[in-house]
Amino acid sequence: MNTDVAATLKEAIARINTLPEPPDFILHTGDLTHLAAADQFDTLEQLLKSVKTGQIFYVPGEHDVTGDGGKLYLERFGKGTREKVGRVLIIRACILSAW
Repeated sequence: MNTDVAATLKEAIARINTLPEPPDFILHTGDLTHLAAADQFDTLEQLLKSVKTGQIFYVPGEHDVTGDGGKLYLERFGKGTREKVGRVLIIRACILSAW
């Protein structure tokens, strides 16, 4: 169990920021928060301001839409969200080293 998710995200951001070339975009797959709380979305938003990338796209997890049906998520990270999308396949992977 990760007891300090902010520190883990800071470490991931630091690794991204040391890449020889910044990525064109980052796809952050949910869960973005644990309880879809405003303060958790605030923390995520503040931490991600320091990542060196062209754009960040978000895919919510079930924890990001708990309680309010995703209202907070959509307000903060749902820009350009479409109600209907075709079939999408997302494979979650961990980059162990930069190429």
